[in-house]
Amino acid sequence: MLNKILDIFYNKTGICFTEKQDIVFQKIENFSRNRNFSSFHTFLQEIEKGGELWQDLVNFLTVNETYFFREYRQLELLVEFAAQKNRFSILCLPCSSGEEVYTIAIMLEKLGLYGRIDKLIGIDINSVVVEKAISGSYGKKSFHKTSEDIKNRFFTEKDGHLEVKKEIKSKCQFYSDNIFDEKIFKYGKFDFVLSRNMLIYFDKNSRERASSIFFDVLKDDGKLFLGHADILGGHSNLKKKLVNSVIYYER
Repeated sequence: MLNKILDIFYNKTGICFTEKQDIVFQKIENFSRNRNFSSFHTFLQEIEKGGELWQDLVNFLTVNETYFFREYRQLELLVEFAAQKNRFSILCLPCSSGEEVYTIAIMLEKLGLYGRIDKLIGIDINSVVVEKAISGSYGKKSFHKTSEDIKNRFFTEKDGHLEVKKEIKSKCQFYSDNIFDEKIFKYGKFDFVLSRNMLIYFDKNSRERASSIFFDVLKDDGKLFLGHADILGGHSNLKKKLVNSVIYYER
């Protein structure tokens, strides 16, 4: 029964838990028990329906952490490329709790490029982290790579947290969606896509599917940035590039 739930999770999200199966089984059992299901069969039936319980399970199994100005050299190169365009669009998928999106917005604002943003969108399958991104409110852990000057200039203190200022929030949009859902294409095409530390959770088949989607959502000459441990699908039509020791992929 537990394997059936993992199969559903894999088919819908592309995430493969093969190497952590025992830990994930325990987490699913705890999740089911905490929601007072009398049997796993009943729990499975509800999961198959989708809806709120399914989203809660996704949120429970995809908890992740990030911080502002993570892997800065990649972002620096992206901003350099953006500076060469009159208008540009950027997609962060997954966006986690939004630090990456806001970091890019801050970097663009510092260079006087914020007004050139056509769209700056963050998407994540986890609806809880998307809600946090929309709030733009963060604790100390998110700022260990952030200077005091940046914090003073682009954040305001509120209830023991730092909140992104409205002028930075204004062009940052966040949505909870699944890369493998057809709805992903409603956001249009992008000049730049960042997808850092998602493919590491995918098997070969899911990476191939994701690579095809990246190709489809990129504009001609669009650029894709991955995490250092991510591996693109072997049959991808994207061309691997290297600039100043930073790897990216180009349509």
